[in-house]
Amino acid sequence: MADSRVDVSKVQISEAVLALKKVEKLWKENENRKTKLLEDDEHSKKVFLQIGLKKIPEIKSKAVKIYLPHWNLENGVGEVCLITGDLDKKNPRADPEETVRHYKELLEKHEITCISAVISLRELNTDYKEYEARRKLCNAYDTFLTDRKILASVNAALGKFVYANNKIPRRININSKNLKKEITNALAYCICFVQGKGSDCTVCVGHISQPKTELVKNIITAVEKFSDSVQGGWRNIKTLHIKCAKSLAIPFYVSLESPNEVDLPTSVVPNEPIEDELTTLTNGRVKVYPDGEVEVVESNKKELI
Repeated sequence: MADSRVDVSKVQISEAVLALKKVEKLWKENENRKTKLLEDDEHSKKVFLQIGLKKIPEIKSKAVKIYLPHWNLENGVGEVCLITGDLDKKNPRADPEETVRHYKELLEKHEITCISAVISLRELNTDYKEYEARRKLCNAYDTFLTDRKILASVNAALGKFVYANNKIPRRININSKNLKKEITNALAYCICFVQGKGSDCTVCVGHISQPKTELVKNIITAVEKFSDSVQGGWRNIKTLHIKCAKSLAIPFYVSLESPNEVDLPTSVVPNEPIEDELTTLTNGRVKVYPDGEVEVVESNKKELI
């Protein structure tokens, strides 16, 4: 790459993209195969970048937004579900179909065609209340959009499923005068989640039908953005692969440097004790030290417990 932040060449990436395209083409042409490596659906044709880390960052979760230079909204985001607020919020018996019809007409008015389904908040809380129904809903769509006013309610209703599958709803202003631009901007990036639970991260970087040059530029952009955002930077990246949903992963970079060469920020442990009230003592307070020692502090008396 031209950028010195990373140490992998365009040639390596280009060869990996060509190899992936050949694999997809061979399996598509093989009509007599017993099992399908790549299913004939849009999700299976997405290209994913897999990033292996040397050290796991000491964080709970971090979302890295990556704006790709060649991001096809039709192919890149897949099936999109829009979750809206209810037109009649005060009436729990109001027909949710009226809300759905209203927002479908709004989308049509703004010439928005990338939305696959519209669901109202009331419908979400009633028809998808059960565990299995929510799981199926989250699996049915690749991307969720929701009005910013109900984002917290939608996250609570969908629960762990959207987090487990990296499908956290993206917020929009449903009342925007330029709704098409609002939705386009919300869909015009991919998200890579870095969690302190594992060393692998995956992000969609395009579609197998895209020209090789576009995929190469998307991969370069994703690698650079990720290396700028992750703890430890480029030196913390151990491996890079690309793959389709059900294909084998094709490697194009591996670092032989020891993980000991990677410096990660460590959590700072306070040296000063934390003081607070102790309800079991009259007018009593306690100091808790970093090593676990507890000191009872009263008006004229101190003792260790």
